[in-house]
Amino acid sequence: MSNRKLHLASALPMLGKLPARKDVRTLKLARYLDRTALPTPPASVSWSHAVDKFPMDGNDRYGDCGFAGVHHQIQTLRSNDKQPPLKISEQDVVKAYLKFTGNKDVGVVLLDVLKAWKTKGIFSGKIAAFASVNMQDLNEVRTAIYLFGSIYAGVELPAAWQGANRWSMPSNLRGSNAPGSWGGHCVTLPDYDATGFKAVTWGGLMPLDAAALRTYFSEGYVMISPDWLGSDNIAPNGFKGDVLQQDLGLL
Repeated sequence: MSNRKLHLASALPMLGKLPARKDVRTLKLARYLDRTALPTPPASVSWSHAVDKFPMDGNDRYGDCGFAGVHHQIQTLRSNDKQPPLKISEQDVVKAYLKFTGNKDVGVVLLDVLKAWKTKGIFSGKIAAFASVNMQDLNEVRTAIYLFGSIYAGVELPAAWQGANRWSMPSNLRGSNAPGSWGGHCVTLPDYDATGFKAVTWGGLMPLDAAALRTYFSEGYVMISPDWLGSDNIAPNGFKGDVLQQDLGLL
């Protein structure tokens, strides 16, 4: 496998996640978990192992992280379901982002991207449904990654993480450690273990402390997707699609 670690250029990469927008109609994953008998998630999961390379997708020049995140999500889900990769180029990602924003490099609201993915389709087609994840509940986060292959997530980056090779929890949240003091960013979360999590961002994998995830991640979503279930309607973890859709499929 190539490109397993994150190597940032000397210039700062671009951000592009606008403040989280709440919608009371958005299904909460916790409701699904309460109603469904599920096993305890394993101690570690690495869905990223199946992906050879996560591309930058123009996020070094544009604030298109919301659409790069869609591409990385599709890559992860399809690779683990052993579906052929889609031919999505950097130009495709940038073009889709600028079309969505009216040709203005102004960033996106993640919830708006998800609604468009569900109603109109992005790159690989439509998702059937999506649900929000409580990013302060680490057990829910781990369960979401295990069940759905990855979390499409928003993080309020502190300026102190500029150039970091690990997103770690600081001793205080003042000054450059303040959430959002750098800006908002979209990543995907396909992996976790006893040491924390890994985020797909800027063409690589960024290690992330569990405490930092609880503090700096403001939103996260999972989805019912044909990229994860394939033609047999069975996810790579063995769960059948109709089980995963007991609540989500009603949306």
